[in-house]
Amino acid sequence: MLPPFDSDWRIPPLDALNSKSMLTWILARLTGHRLEMASTQDNQQLLNFVRLTDSALRQYEVGRALLAEYAENGSQGVLSPYFRAVDSFETCVTTAHRAVLAGVYVKRTGYLDFDLPSKKARGKLEDVRNGIEHIDGRLSHRARSGHPPQPHWLFPAPDRLVIDRAHITWEQLAATLTSLHDGVRTLVTPPDW
Repeated sequence: MLPPFDSDWRIPPLDALNSKSMLTWILARLTGHRLEMASTQDNQQLLNFVRLTDSALRQYEVGRALLAEYAENGSQGVLSPYFRAVDSFETCVTTAHRAVLAGVYVKRTGYLDFDLPSKKARGKLEDVRNGIEHIDGRLSHRARSGHPPQPHWLFPAPDRLVIDRAHITWEQLAATLTSLHDGVRTLVTPPDW
């Protein structure tokens, strides 16, 4: 059921989107150099947006590196990088989904001006996230109904992530993460200290 270890993974690198700007922004907020928003809830959503975007980007890059390791060593029976990549991409998708929701909220406040991911990409992300969150229940239902078993994890294919009937292409996921990162960068101003 695993893809061949010599798979042509077409996962766009996001190396240029480093998290230093996000961490600088969080540090500035924690040390009192911050953008004051109208309410505590607005501030919490803004902080969540930055934190979740950073986490999703890191998990994406970890997943990419683990799939590269699997491609390099899978022929020798080294399978753990593949399963750890699945874990990283599951975390990436669920965290990116939460970041999108926080980004939508913060954008509505008027403090943030950036292009949200396309509705199609957000829909695909939500479908995959829902697949991750609900696959165990679906599998139990299918088992009781006599359907053949299916893997109950996110399946990295060469051109997309798949779970159950939902999928998102690597390009759509990368574009979503890039959009979130660009939103955070609109908040970042070099600290004057």
